[in-house]
Amino acid sequence: MIGGLLLAPIPTRAGGDGNVVLALAQEASSALPLSFAEGERLVYQVRYSKLIVSAVIGRLTFTFGRSHERPMVNAYHLRAEAVSEGVLMALLGIRVEDLFESFVDPQDFSVLRTRKQLAEGSKRSFHLALFDRERASVTYIVRDLTRPTEPPQVKENAARPWVQDILSSIYYVRTQPLIPGSVLRFPVSDEGETYDVEVRVHEIEEVETPRGRISAVKIEPLVFGPGRLIRKEGEMFIWLGVDGRRVPLLARVRGGFGTVQVQLIEEEPGVPDSPKQPIGDAHSIR
Repeated sequence: MIGGLLLAPIPTRAGGDGNVVLALAQEASSALPLSFAEGERLVYQVRYSKLIVSAVIGRLTFTFGRSHERPMVNAYHLRAEAVSEGVLMALLGIRVEDLFESFVDPQDFSVLRTRKQLAEGSKRSFHLALFDRERASVTYIVRDLTRPTEPPQVKENAARPWVQDILSSIYYVRTQPLIPGSVLRFPVSDEGETYDVEVRVHEIEEVETPRGRISAVKIEPLVFGPGRLIRKEGEMFIWLGVDGRRVPLLARVRGGFGTVQVQLIEEEPGVPDSPKQPIGDAHSIR
């Protein structure tokens, strides 16, 4: 989500179904407390299945730290690298090497800049979103790297003074109370468009991981359907560990395309900068 305001969800009213609705508070004086530390690295295996087909298709690596590049010096720097792998992708001749980056205000965790470099098959593109908090706007720039002589596509749209992108929202949700039965609401900007996203918090369940069965809170980002981030029909569920770090352990996405499962296979928790962050020792769970 991102300046001088802390936009933290707080219980405000009961929804029509009896759920607690979490709205955005717009006044605070301190930085948003984090449940994760700088240097955290999370690696996931991606598996696709449909009918009788089931295969590993890729790997996702998330890292969290600080930016050292201008003008984003000292902003939080979030990175997600997606790389295709496995026999199925090789047989199909599909090669994916995507990099997603978010630069986030350390005061209220609002996104300041989003950068994407996509390499999918023969396609190569660069995407940049620049957020202007004072004007509540976003400038979105796209360049086709296979046509270097062509000018970039540029559009400017209204946004929000405080907004998330897809990558930062994963981390933002980890900072929230996640009370079963509650609903978290916040704005998300993607490709220059802004959407109001709801995340339903379900019950705590036991999930299978390479480390064995672990207690996790099940959440449901409502991102599929008309007027939402993904216009097609589908569903997404994510399970976050219930300890202080709230690490995403498992995600499952279903739709007409089949089922994609993303499972944590390796983690390094990073180094906490304060005793308030209950981070353990680095370890692999492969």
